[in-house]
Amino acid sequence: MAIAMVLVFFFVLILVFNSIFPEGSGLHFIFDQPDETKRKSTDRDQTELQVARGDHADFLFGDSAWAATLVRTRNLVKSKKADAIAWQSAREGIKLGNLDAVQTLDASSATIKFDDSNFIELGDNSLIVIRRMEKDLLFKEKRSFMVVVDGELRGRIGGGDENNVYLEVTTPNAVARLQSNPDDQDGIEFKIDVMEDAASAVTIYSGSGEVEAQGETVILGKNQLTRIEGELAPTQPVTLPDPVSLIWPAKNKTFPYRSLPPRVKFSWKSQPDAKGYHLLLSSDEEFTDILIDKKLRKPEFMHGNLRQGNYYWKVSSMNSAGEGAFGIPRGFTLVQDQLPPPLEVSFPPENVTQKKIEISGKTEPTSRVYISGAEIVPADDGVFRHDLQLKRGINVIVVEAVDPAGNISYQSRLINSRY
Repeated sequence: MAIAMVLVFFFVLILVFNSIFPEGSGLHFIFDQPDETKRKSTDRDQTELQVARGDHADFLFGDSAWAATLVRTRNLVKSKKADAIAWQSAREGIKLGNLDAVQTLDASSATIKFDDSNFIELGDNSLIVIRRMEKDLLFKEKRSFMVVVDGELRGRIGGGDENNVYLEVTTPNAVARLQSNPDDQDGIEFKIDVMEDAASAVTIYSGSGEVEAQGETVILGKNQLTRIEGELAPTQPVTLPDPVSLIWPAKNKTFPYRSLPPRVKFSWKSQPDAKGYHLLLSSDEEFTDILIDKKLRKPEFMHGNLRQGNYYWKVSSMNSAGEGAFGIPRGFTLVQDQLPPPLEVSFPPENVTQKKIEISGKTEPTSRVYISGAEIVPADDGVFRHDLQLKRGINVIVVEAVDPAGNISYQSRLINSRY
């Protein structure tokens, strides 16, 4: 009985630990392994070890100075120190040291910055180990080494950086090398995917880079992709779809509303060979605060629950080869307006002898004006004029101004016509 109770106690304890700490091997195993040629294995724990070994193992050793900053997290993101076993909930603003790891779970993402010019973004279900970006005095360049174990990694290096920037990313079956110099104004924008079957894909959206696997190297140019399947060499580069041209909302469009936010329809030009589209909606121009991340089949999307504020959106397209670069983003604004528009009206006297009179006034240039039901378009300065036909006797004249949010101002006058 006593032995059974002890076993039950330890079983419950293990279940509690499993629920608290996500699965994943401790990074201390990286240091425990000898420097030897990568072993082939499909085991997840061994995969984590293999990508940190081999010809590049010497890059992994260094001091414990912080390497980067975790500037943004969305949903559930975990982090782990190099000398720790347990994962912890990642907090925005934490410093990441050499060989620290970051993991995103379902529907989660994270942004890591090395400095103002160099950053990476993790998609959901991704795991990476980072290395401090150092300056190489001999080659006058910043150098960085990174291990991506699983998931999606996007980033940009260079682009206005006064130094050369060198980034090396190792996946379970390939190595991508990216180098930017100060003359590269656009820098190098890239994406690296590691799929569940250990296949990898490397995409260059701007700049260039090289990918090596099984002793063979391919050079990628702008908007090109290569795949590395299992133990095969990289495929020849394939060209991805061109950036998508946006249609609506127009650039810097403002959507005023009175009570309930309007339904905003997003649309863009379709591409003949596109098999789908990727829409991103953010509350900031850097797209660090992603609100909508959707894969769509049609070139349109409707959203009706946005709050007052500024928003930014961009779209990419996907064909059989992969996902192309995002087009130029656009911004738009939702503004809540509950104030009626100003309205000044000049009425004729209450008693007239004419059949026709002029009604004039001024309101907001963006408002619609109605005089006794007839719509009048104000001038650019908001001034309006209208000749009104009267009937014999008492005429009720109503002038209304309706702003884009639906707020209304009106004035009325009784005019007696004795023609």
